[in-house]
Amino acid sequence: MDNLPTVIVIPAYDPPAVFHDLVRRLTARDGYLVVVVDDGSHADYQQEFNRLPKAAVLLRHKKNRGKGAALKTALRYIVDRKIECSGCVTADADEKHRLEDILQVAKALRKNRDKIILGCRSFNKRVPGLIRFGNAVTRWVFRTKTGVKVSDTQTGLRGFPQKYLEALAEINGMRYEYEINVLLWGCEQKIPFVE
Repeated sequence: MDNLPTVIVIPAYDPPAVFHDLVRRLTARDGYLVVVVDDGSHADYQQEFNRLPKAAVLLRHKKNRGKGAALKTALRYIVDRKIECSGCVTADADEKHRLEDILQVAKALRKNRDKIILGCRSFNKRVPGLIRFGNAVTRWVFRTKTGVKVSDTQTGLRGFPQKYLEALAEINGMRYEYEINVLLWGCEQKIPFVE
């Protein structure tokens, strides 16, 4: 299991100009397969996808279907092709997640084969107040509903062991609600979270 690659899944809708550089740096490392999903990006963003390295897998939605749909497209790709991997790490395309943080989640994933890894943010004063407030509300609602304390319910930087990928590809939700549904599913299945 330690020698298996980790799949990095990046859903992308109108990605920033440096997006291809993150993908290039990930594909240059041994032990990683990068799967990018173009979630119906506009024509003037296609140059970013054209600049992706050949080692990256590029999947496309003809029109924008939402982040959850893009994640499930990548998960279904991994499962249907029976890609042998330790699991996958999901990361955002909009510069929120640094290469070092993605690699840290991948490392934690390889050490925790039965757990869901959450790359949680620290909500300091540099984070806009509205984002801090929204996360505080969702943390409280989540804890009230599940009894499980999670410091960042909205993080898009997550690690999932290979054995959960097929189930994750079937969870309801096409947009951002998919990510909270994944956490709820994890609680129902009594899967521990590692932050």
